[in-house]
Amino acid sequence: LGAGSIAALCALALIPTAVGHTLVQRGARTLSPSLIALTSPGETLGSILISVVLFAKSPTLVEATGCAVILTGALAAMRAQR
Repeated sequence: LGAGSIAALCALALIPTAVGHTLVQRGARTLSPSLIALTSPGETLGSILISVVLFAKSPTLVEATGCAVILTGALAAMRAQR
C-alpha cells in the first residue's frame, strides 16, 4: 500500500470513531439512555458515508437497508421522546 492509501485507511478508521464517540458523549448529557443506545450505531453510518466519499464505493443493498433501519429506529425513538 502507498502512503496515500494508508493515510486514507487511517482517516477512515479514526474520523468516524472520534466523531461518533464525541457525539454520543455530548448526547449522553441531555438525552435518555435508551435514545443514546438506539443512536450509537450511527458510527457505522458515518463509516459507510466516508467510504462513499473517499473511495467512491457504493453501499451494498444489505448495508443500505441496515442504514435505513438504524435511521428509522433512531427517528422513531426521538419522536417518542417528545
